[in-house]
Parts: sequence; structure tokens; C-alpha cells
Amino acid sequence: MPGLLFLEMEANESLYARIANVNIAELPAFETFVQKAVAGETWISPEDIIKEDGTIPYELALQIASDRNRQAEVKPREFTAAPIGTLAMDRYGELWVLASLPLDAVVQTEGTDQTNATVEKYAGWLKDGSRPLPAWGVQNIAVYAGGVRLNDGHHRFSAARMAGMDEHPVWVSLTDPKNPTCPIKETGPALLDALRMLVENGGARLTEKVVSMPGPNEHGLDGVETQNHLSL
Repeated sequence: MPGLLFLEMEANESLYARIANVNIAELPAFETFVQKAVAGETWISPEDIIKEDGTIPYELALQIASDRNRQAEVKPREFTAAPIGTLAMDRYGELWVLASLPLDAVVQTEGTDQTNATVEKYAGWLKDGSRPLPAWGVQNIAVYAGGVRLNDGHHRFSAARMAGMDEHPVWVSLTDPKNPTCPIKETGPALLDALRMLVENGGARLTEKVVSMPGPNEHGLDGVETQNHLSL
């Protein structure tokens, strides 16, 4: 429907305009959204694993932490939810955005068709109405032209496919398009370019979905209503 595309483009431009004027000091902490509770205990992070053994590289620490957390899960994880389009800053000053990404648009280095007990458990929770826990990824400009390489959440993406979903929320670490080795740490043209590339090349949705509604809306379009919850 042409009207839906129009509204999506308008919502994205609204997001970009807000970012141009955002006070970076007022951004929420990224860690607020990713510190989760598992079986009553503190969620294990890759940094916790590295503290145990400083010789372990980050990628391996991420895998070890994920394995331990998955084994401890007996119910959906508790987490602080954020609207799609939320911009946050981590402890290192790097900027992340919560995007909704098509399942097939994300680069999964662990494969896309996992069907183990963990995937089946997660898929069951999704089918029962559990809110999907956002994955983590990095905007890779040098190799994937601004697409997202998934770092954490491969089982969740496979579960989403099993549950019949077509997209999934992902916290994306943003990269400077003109300097692909550098993460974004401030607002300005580089951040806007990274977000546009994420939408145009990575297939990201940075606003809440447009939903069908009877009758014309404020844009004069029949049968659609925007739900824009942009949080900056």
C-alpha cells in the first residue's frame, strides 16, 4: 500500500530530525536495557568471563556467557523494554540504536537453521506471547555495506523463524560510514548517515509498526495509523 511507505519515510525523517537536536548527555545507558535476570541470579556478561580469565578473547567470552545464561533459563528473561528507535550510549561512549530487522537481512555467522532444545524453548515462549528479547549486532560497513552482523542472539533469531516471525529487535552498534573501523560516539552527520544506511542497506525499521485502522487518519490516508514511539 503506497500510503504505508509514505508514512514510514515520514517517520524516519522525523527520527533523523530529532537526532540532529538530541542532547547526547541525556541519552539512556545502553547497559540499562541489556542487564537481565536469569533464574534469580545476575546475568553473566562477556566482561564477567574475561574477569575470570583475562586471556579469553571477547568473542569466546561472549559465547561462554551465552551458553551459561541459556542453561540457567527456565522462563523468558526479564529485561528493560525500549521502543523501536531508542538511541542509547554504552559505558565506552559508543552509540547504539534499537532497530527491528528482517530475519533474512542479518548476517548470522552461526547459521540460520538451528533446531536444538534452546531454539525450541525460545520458539515456544514466542508462540505463547512472550516479548522477544533484543539481540545485539554491529553495523558492518566495510564487509556488509551497512548491514548488521549478529554478535549475540543467534538462537533467538532461529526461534523467531520457527515461531513464524519475519523480523526481530536488535540493538545495533553504529559505525561511522566514512571511517568503518570507528564506532559512532557523537551526534551529527556521521550518526545520521549511519542510521540512513541502516535503513536503506540493512532493511532496518526504526519506528514502531504502522497498523491498519478503519477510516482516514490525520494524513488523509484510509485504513492506516502510525505508531511512532521514538525515544532519544
